Amino acid sequence: MQAEAGARHAADEDESDAEEGEGGSKRKKRLEARMHIGSLKQAAPRPDVVEVWDVTSTDPKLLVWLKVRRLQPHPWALPLPL
Repeated sequence: MQAEAGARHAADEDESDAEEGEGGSKRKKRLEARMHIGSLKQAAPRPDVVEVWDVTSTDPKLLVWLKVRRLQPHPWALPLPL
């Protein structure tokens, strides 16, 4: 019984070592890969719509583009000239 528990514990340690592998844990890699707020504001056509938590999105550039697009008037919503 104890041998099985020891084997499971050893297997868990191997998995955690494999996750941390090269360069740290998955969380650290994800945080390092995250876009910085300054670079996102530089890439945005309207930096005033970029908010601090936008960089945590799965696709921050698309999110900012949608925010900018939402604030622009749509051609079909404009009144027709008479």
